[in-house]
Amino acid sequence: MMCRRARCGTASLGTIIGIAAVILVSLSAAGCDWLFGAEPEAYVAGYYGSGSSDSVACYWEGSTRQDLPSNGFAAEAWGISFIGDTVLVAGTYKNALAQHVASMWKDGVRTDLPAPVTSDDTRAVGAFGYGSDAYIAGFYYNNSLGRFVACYWKNGIATSLAAPGMDFAKADAIAVDGSTVRVVGFHAATNEKACIWTDGTRANLPVPVTATKSRAYAIHVSGGHVYVAGYHSDGSVKTACVWSDGVRTDLSSGTDGSAGGVFHADGTTYVAGYLKDASVAVASLWSGASHAFLSAISGKLSGTSGVAVFEDSVYVSGFYGNASDIAVPCYWLDGVRADLPTAGGLAGFATAVAAR
Repeated sequence: MMCRRARCGTASLGTIIGIAAVILVSLSAAGCDWLFGAEPEAYVAGYYGSGSSDSVACYWEGSTRQDLPSNGFAAEAWGISFIGDTVLVAGTYKNALAQHVASMWKDGVRTDLPAPVTSDDTRAVGAFGYGSDAYIAGFYYNNSLGRFVACYWKNGIATSLAAPGMDFAKADAIAVDGSTVRVVGFHAATNEKACIWTDGTRANLPVPVTATKSRAYAIHVSGGHVYVAGYHSDGSVKTACVWSDGVRTDLSSGTDGSAGGVFHADGTTYVAGYLKDASVAVASLWSGASHAFLSAISGKLSGTSGVAVFEDSVYVSGFYGNASDIAVPCYWLDGVRADLPTAGGLAGFATAVAAR
C-alpha cells in the first residue's frame, strides 16, 4: 500500500531518528493496521455438501469458512453484503416439511423472512446493505394464486413486485441508491422476460426481436447509472449481455454465454459469467469490451456468480470442476484463483462476493 507525502516543516536529524524508532517499535508491537487500515478481504457466500438434501449454507472470509445455522436442515446461501461492520447473507433452507424458507443471516444469526400471504415456498437470493437497513431480493409461492411472486424484504418486511396478467415472477438481485429501490429478475407466462422494478414499477429490458427468453441476474448502481447483467436466447444460443441504463450490449456471439455479476468502477464495467469454449462452459470476466477466461482445469466445467471491485482489485466468485469432476468453490482476485475449503473436501459452490 502506498502513502501520500504530506506537506510538513523541517526537523533535526536526531528528532527524525527518534520518531522513526518510536514508529518501528509501535509497528512491531501492534502491526500496521492502525496506520494503514486492514488489508482488503473477500467475503464469499455459498454452500457445500454431497447433494441438495444435505447442503450447508456458509460464507468465507478470505479462506476462513463460517457455516450458517439452519436448524440442521439443508441450506444454501446466495447473496452477501454488509451493514456497517455486519456481514449480511441471504439464503434459503428446507424445513421439516421439505418446504423452502427464505432467510437472512446477520453475522451468522438467522432470521426467517415471511411471505405476505400464505405460502409453502419462499426463497431469498440477493442481499444489499444500505445504511442500517437489510434488503433481500427473492420470491415466494402464492398458494391461493398458484404461482411465484417476485418480492423484496426490507428489514424482514416483504414488498411484492407486480407482473403482468397471470405471469409468475422471480427476483434475483437488488440495489438501493438513496430512496430508490431497484430489483432485477424476470417474469413469464411461458417464455422468461428479463425485467427491472424501480420502486415497484416494472420495465422489461430490451432484447432482440428474435429472442425467446431472457434473464437478468445482477445489478449495480454507480454514479446514478444502472448496470444489469444477464442473457438473452433465441432458443438455440444464449448470449451474455449487460444493460447500461437500459441500453443492451452483447458480450458474446455465436457461442453460449451468460452473465451473472456486474460492477462498475473507475469508468470500467466488469461483468462475470461464462462462455463456452469447445462446448464446455468456462468461467469468464469481461472488463469493458475485453474478455478473459479465468483459470480453471482445462476441459472441465467452470463458472462465475458475482464480481466486486475494491481498492482497484477485482474479485470474482465461482467454481470449477477438479480432476475428479467435483465442484470446487473459489474466487479469483485479479485473475488469480483461490480455492475455498469445505468440510471433508465436499463439493461446493461460491454464489456471491463482496469485499472490504
